[in-house]
Amino acid sequence: MDDIRRGEIFYIARGGATNGSEQFADRPAVVVSNDENNKHSGVIEVVYMTTQPKTDLPTHVTVRSTGRLSTVLCEQVSSVSTDRVNNYIGQVSEQEMKNIDIALMISLQLSGGGKTSKQYNETIQKQQEEIEYYRNKIQAMQQSLEEKKTEKPQEAAGETSEIVVRLETERDTYKALYEQLFERMLNGGTGK
Repeated sequence: MDDIRRGEIFYIARGGATNGSEQFADRPAVVVSNDENNKHSGVIEVVYMTTQPKTDLPTHVTVRSTGRLSTVLCEQVSSVSTDRVNNYIGQVSEQEMKNIDIALMISLQLSGGGKTSKQYNETIQKQQEEIEYYRNKIQAMQQSLEEKKTEKPQEAAGETSEIVVRLETERDTYKALYEQLFERMLNGGTGK
């Protein structure tokens, strides 16, 4: 294969023996080695994919680029000869590749000042709790508006437009905060 690029998905032909839960070849894999290496070397690095249910780990990334919901197993980086690279399947999206990069950094402990998987999980859990807090606050505000409409319909009718504007503004603010939190989760809690 002459033109293998990072983020592309290929079938990798079966190679040597595997042990335990190692992924065997003859399955799809995402190329994670850099394009210069891919251009000049006879060996590339890949992470295998599976459609089988897997434990939710920070090193697992869900992708849809193959047409089937698949999990990329970033804790198992494998070096394979380019002679074993078979059919081109497709390419992961830009966001999927970012998620794979994050999972690789977690697996290889390459960033975050040496954060462990447990620390990443704690950060993600805190961010999820914050998201849930804002979600509950929005629901409470919506419920309050509905109650006011029922209890005092004439008063509520006059205040409805003002309340709607206020609620929409708060909703947009919470939505922006939610999106920022979600982006932080995708970036491993670094806030970048």
